[in-house]
Order: sequence, then C-alpha cells, then structure tokens
Amino acid sequence: MSEPQAGRNDLVSRILGYMDRPWKAVVVVLLLILIGVGYAAWVERDKLTAVLLAPPHHGLVLVSTSELHDAAARLVTIDQAAMAQVWAFDIRGNAVRFITGVNRDGSPWRPEDLQLPERLPVLVSGGDTSALVSILRGNAVCQDIAVTMPSLLIERLAKAGVRRMCAVPIPPISGRVLAVMIIGWMEIPEPRLQSIGLDSAVELAAKLVSQ
Repeated sequence: MSEPQAGRNDLVSRILGYMDRPWKAVVVVLLLILIGVGYAAWVERDKLTAVLLAPPHHGLVLVSTSELHDAAARLVTIDQAAMAQVWAFDIRGNAVRFITGVNRDGSPWRPEDLQLPERLPVLVSGGDTSALVSILRGNAVCQDIAVTMPSLLIERLAKAGVRRMCAVPIPPISGRVLAVMIIGWMEIPEPRLQSIGLDSAVELAAKLVSQ
C-alpha cells in the first residue's frame, strides 16, 4: 500500500475511533460542513468580493469636468493654497483617475508635470489604511507629507515642495464617495487657514454631484 493511501486510511480510522459517542459524530459532521463552506468561499472569492464591494445604488454622479475645474480654481484662491486637484475614486478597481487640477497662479496642474500617470492605485504597501477608511466614511483627511511616504502621488507632491495636504471626499457622505479633492500647501498653514480651506472644500464637495 502506498504511503499516501496508508495515511488516508490512518486518518479515517482515527476519525471513526473518535466518533464513539453520538455528540462526537455531530461535531465531525459540523466540521466537515464548515470545511466545505470555507472551500467554496475560497473558490468563489472573486465573486464574493464583487458582491461585498459592489457600489451602492444611490444614483449619484459627478458633475461635469468644467464644473469640477471651476471648483478647484475656487479653492486655490484660499490664502497660501498652492494647488487643488480632483481625482475620480474607484475602490473596487483600487484606483484613482485624474480629472482636473489648478495651480495657485491659475495654470493647470497636470500629473505629467510631476511624471505621474493619470491613474494611480488607492491601496499601496505600507499605506495609511486608516486615512482611506476615513475618506470612505465621508470625512476629510489632512496630513503633513514627506518624500518617504509610500504613495507615489504624495511622494511627487512632496518633492515639488508641498508640505501639507488635505483630501476631501466628493460627496462628503459615507458610502457614496465618487471622487476626492486634494488641496496642497507649500508651507504648513495656520490652523485657521486650513479650517477655512476645509470648510470651503467640504461645502463645494457636497455640490459636485447630481442625481
């Protein structure tokens, strides 16, 4: 008898030996059912993920690109704001896609100026998942940034001289995020200035979707 066959027979013998009481037989049956369910879940993991991460059917869509651009242009009028950008947000596809951006002087901000692609991953190894969760819940996130951060966008912004940024979800409603608006400062702003910037961004973000 081959070793694998002998091993299987030994395993069966031990299971049958364990089942010397009715309650033990029930335990074995339940374990087999759980193993079967776990295997099925693993085999169908992609389908399950698609269902669990399916976007809510809230019917919201982003406004036009020109309206998004106007909103970004309005934000850079905030004192000391260096630029404002809008990126479409796709958590299922693990991606953000550039839509529009404006520099302080009114010129267009473009990813190519920093040698960035127009599509970037949302989740990166070593990234701050707590910030992502907060954004998905409709909350703005602000942080000082550095070139050592794992996000390619943040790294390039830091190299360009941006020292602090805020990300505001569009719209600022939990479970309904379609895009993110980024505001950057070359110098760390006073709390009052950052508060003004956030208030303006959140107010605008709520108006940048339609049914």
